[in-house]
Amino acid sequence: MSFDLQLLIHRTYPSPAIHFVLNEDLTKDCFFELTELLGNNAKTKATRDSLDRYWESLVRRAAGNWQWDKIIPYIPIDSKAQGSESERRIEKQTLAKMIEFRDYHSFTIGDIELVIDLFNPKGELEIPYSGCNRPVLTWVLKELEFGAVQYRLAEHPLFYTLLKQAISILKPITVCGIAPSPLVSWMKAFMENRVDKTMSYWDFLADLHIMKKPDQIDLSSVLELFKKVEEWPEGWILFQVRDGIDSVLSKDYVRAAKALGMKSIKEVNPDF
Repeated sequence: MSFDLQLLIHRTYPSPAIHFVLNEDLTKDCFFELTELLGNNAKTKATRDSLDRYWESLVRRAAGNWQWDKIIPYIPIDSKAQGSESERRIEKQTLAKMIEFRDYHSFTIGDIELVIDLFNPKGELEIPYSGCNRPVLTWVLKELEFGAVQYRLAEHPLFYTLLKQAISILKPITVCGIAPSPLVSWMKAFMENRVDKTMSYWDFLADLHIMKKPDQIDLSSVLELFKKVEEWPEGWILFQVRDGIDSVLSKDYVRAAKALGMKSIKEVNPDF
């Protein structure tokens, strides 16, 4: 199987995201419960008409026929050589462009703006990792102040409260907060056969990882490896290696992942 890495990058997000890996497809009731939660805590609330249109857009996304290159065509890097960086950037799947072209609505929570999307519906990334057909609901994040997500997310208690409540609504398998670069690094490693094909992308330790408490792990023994470890209701544990969701993974990730019996993306792509 051949891959075009630049095309796959075009289909992903240029900003950090929180991914809720689900047991089953998102339902309309869950969507409206989630948007009500976000709307009640956002600076402005969406109208019912705009949320109805939003839901129809997500239904279309779930069908797998609305990937980003069908909205804004993918232009190979060589063809962009004469264009400015700003011209190239406008082609990316940013929050503003998703709102414009997919009729989404954004929610502003403090100094973070987010939209709800679906990650890799119907395998649009064309990478056959284990569990690639599982539905994944995603909060795509945008910093309204520099560093709000990348460096200071841990200082945003309301965001974590909303995460807890979203988990109660969605009942996911796991939740991962990831920046764009680690995803690209993992895709490259997969294409070069450096990833165990029996592993899911979500099996790798993320910058922010919420999971059921790992068996036989003494939390007190791993605290020093993480900036944030919290036990949440219903047996969930939040593990956060640093204060934010950063694009660069340090060697700390390898040690933290091993402590939890997991792997770090840095292990399959050491140059990253």
